[in-house]
Amino acid sequence: MDHQQALQQAQLLQSEIIPLQQQLHALQQRKEDAFSRKEQLKQQVRDLGNKLKEFRAKRDQQRSGVEDARKSRDEAKKTVQTLKEQLKNLRQKKSALLQKQEFRGNPETLKSKIEKMELSIETEGYDYEKEQRVMEQIKKFKAVYNSLAEVMQCNGQIQRLQLQLKDALDKFEVFYSVVRQSHLSREEYESFKQTLADFKKTKKEQEQAFAHFIAQKNEFNALRGTYKEKHRQLFSLRKQLGQEASMRREQQHYSKKKKEETILAEKAKAVEEKWKTGKKLTTQDLIELQGKA
Repeated sequence: MDHQQALQQAQLLQSEIIPLQQQLHALQQRKEDAFSRKEQLKQQVRDLGNKLKEFRAKRDQQRSGVEDARKSRDEAKKTVQTLKEQLKNLRQKKSALLQKQEFRGNPETLKSKIEKMELSIETEGYDYEKEQRVMEQIKKFKAVYNSLAEVMQCNGQIQRLQLQLKDALDKFEVFYSVVRQSHLSREEYESFKQTLADFKKTKKEQEQAFAHFIAQKNEFNALRGTYKEKHRQLFSLRKQLGQEASMRREQQHYSKKKKEETILAEKAKAVEEKWKTGKKLTTQDLIELQGKA
């Protein structure tokens, strides 16, 4: 490539590089903006993910407590059912016993009456016939009282079972309350649903932002490759043109020097001829003669 062609090519490359630099600057800014958006969404996804983890950790912890409470609740429920069944059977037994009895009063009152009659025999000094009548009554009352003993036993068992039932019902209600309260509240559930929706939406936006960043990066790198290649070509041409200019300057300097030497030699020769002919030499003649020397 001759000098003129190289100069024209360099000028063309220079005119192409300037707009490329402007495009690179714009692409660099878009790439940085895309990167910032990608990182911002990445942090949002991380924050929302951590919030979801907190929800799930709380739910798992609650579920663990629920399982224990549910087992205890079910055991308490079985106990309640068993005690109710036992109470039902005892009450039916008591009712059947009472239906066989003519005495409808309080057994304790009957017992007290028996004790008083026995005491009267010891303290009143009854005659034989009256004592026999009282003893006969005592015998009948004792028979009635003894027949009521099974009823009293049922009453005692019923009272004990009623206390056990109350305790079991209290435990059942406590365990049931734990199970009921272990679930997320409506507000917590709605918050969880919203957070999950936000996470999915932001995750999708992050993926789109990442793809956009990669596209901007690839476009920037491709244009930068073109810019570097043109810049390399321009540098090579400038180097070539610089070398040619240096060679021309050296050539011009050499030609000028040779021309000056020729002129000085001719002047010195003319002075020598003048000196040989006996002509008077001037100061200028002497200087030109010295120049030759």
